[in-house]
Amino acid sequence: MRVSDRDRTHWHDHGWVVFRGALGDGEVAEIDGAAREVESWAGEPGLAHFEETATGTRIARSEDFDPHQPALRRLMRDSVITDTLTDLLGEPPVLFKEKINYKHPGGGGFAPHQDITAYPQIRSCVSVMVPLDPATPDNGCLWFSRDHPRQVLAHQRGTIDAEWCRRAEWVPAVVEPGDVVFFDGLAPHRSDTNTTTRARRALYLTYNRASEGDHREAYYADKRRRLDDAAGIAPSGNLMISLNDDFLGKPAAPPREETPVLTVRSVIELLCSPAADHLYDEVVTEREHALQSAELAIADGHPAEFVAACLLHDIGHLFVDREDDRRHQQLGADHLAALFPEGVTAPIALHVDAKRHLCATEPGYFDTLSASSVESLAQQGGPMTPDEVAAFDALPHAAAAIELRRIDDRAKVAGRSTRDVDDFADLLHEVCR
Repeated sequence: MRVSDRDRTHWHDHGWVVFRGALGDGEVAEIDGAAREVESWAGEPGLAHFEETATGTRIARSEDFDPHQPALRRLMRDSVITDTLTDLLGEPPVLFKEKINYKHPGGGGFAPHQDITAYPQIRSCVSVMVPLDPATPDNGCLWFSRDHPRQVLAHQRGTIDAEWCRRAEWVPAVVEPGDVVFFDGLAPHRSDTNTTTRARRALYLTYNRASEGDHREAYYADKRRRLDDAAGIAPSGNLMISLNDDFLGKPAAPPREETPVLTVRSVIELLCSPAADHLYDEVVTEREHALQSAELAIADGHPAEFVAACLLHDIGHLFVDREDDRRHQQLGADHLAALFPEGVTAPIALHVDAKRHLCATEPGYFDTLSASSVESLAQQGGPMTPDEVAAFDALPHAAAAIELRRIDDRAKVAGRSTRDVDDFADLLHEVCR
């Protein structure tokens, strides 16, 4: 990545610079996969912070993963990023700290601050932001001050004085995966809450000059001590995610060990597990039924959220004995709600009632049911009453549930060719919150 004269001037004048398309598609894919792996660790190994959002407890940040993730370690220690830093700094960089900020829907932003005030171990630093998702004002992208103060500004526990912030001109860093943003430790920046329905993840790497020494281990030892002493809550009452009190997210207890953080990878692993080898009905397994349902939804031209609902609609069967079939639809929807929007989970929660609805309202529908569906219908309450039909019809996702039910009925063909579960990973990532 060549640092042009224009880039160098922008860096000198403003303290930050964006390099567009600095990473190729293959590099972006590898970084994304590695970051999703780190997210699935939920801090073991490494360090993680959790915040309370409108959609529940979500992971806000992962840190201290350099020793444990080789693909990210290569990026952080020997790549175009370190080469560019050497050019900008005039000497080699040393990794000081690393983190992934996830900013899930409703995830908190950061008040205006300068990074260097959170790092007492070093005199100066440069941070590198590698976007894993498109970053926009709506989903909480970075905003930089156009003015570069070249000194530490007046602040309250890291948050820059409000009067200075009112006078400053703020510029959004709207970036895509493949772009890379460099900013020095004195560059004022901030971000807002993610108001969209999808995550805005970003990798942040912070370096100091080699002439200042290697302080990474000392930084994390000190940070863990301070987090423990403060019980993870900053003086403001917000989540303590930094030594600066600038994060605007609300504290949340980490998920219990027996309740792992739900990720797309864990959903895929569940569909690939031995539980999915069990017969769904007379001729197909749970996995085959799920894949056939998703294939039919794609063939019928349905959008990604509906395809995901079709793929996952019977995932509740993997949690309960098939002899207890009355609850699988709600169990599945509840399990997926932390990760997927209502457009995925609501048809799942309603697809059993949709069968009951069709049995009550569509002549001849009952006769099309397989033997196993007839058997489960009795457990599920039988055909709806007229009052139940009216209540179901008034639900916002009733039509989607009916369509899912029809696809469910068609997805029971022995030996039908489908894609593999892993082939749906990108689609699931696309529609998750």
